[in-house]
Amino acid sequence: MSRFAACAATASLAAAVAACTVQPPQPAQAPAPTPAAQASQPKPCTPAPAGSPLVGTWYAVSTQSGVKGRLHTLMVLQQDGTMRLINRVANGRDIRAELRESGCWEASGDILVTRVTHSNGEPVAGDEAIYRNQYRIEKADGRQLVYRELRAGGPRLAAKRMQDGWRLP
Repeated sequence: MSRFAACAATASLAAAVAACTVQPPQPAQAPAPTPAAQASQPKPCTPAPAGSPLVGTWYAVSTQSGVKGRLHTLMVLQQDGTMRLINRVANGRDIRAELRESGCWEASGDILVTRVTHSNGEPVAGDEAIYRNQYRIEKADGRQLVYRELRAGGPRLAAKRMQDGWRLP
């Protein structure tokens, strides 16, 4: 076999092997989000002003008419504007119901606004009014946060500051 024929055969074999080589799949480009998908994304939280007396872990116990037991509320307001809220109805040691929510908070003047983005770990439709609550702050200092929900007959809660990381009993 001539040198030329050997080179041609080698080149043909190399081309055949290259043609049969499995190429790794190319990563698919994610499609651009639609306007509806962008609107459904929760907007980011706004950080609280430095030194805000609202930042902290707050615990309140209250009663509501028609509810057997006491309502235990743990609200954690973070400096970065995020919040966690746990509402537990308990009759003695018997926990009757519990709701865990997270999202954002902000305050302007004497108004505190919470915006829930997750309820019991699941994302929620943030545009629904039930997930946005407004409260009038009556007192906020290093030891106590007193606030009232801004709806007709809204409850008034007097919460005491707990140490960071504190959990419901």
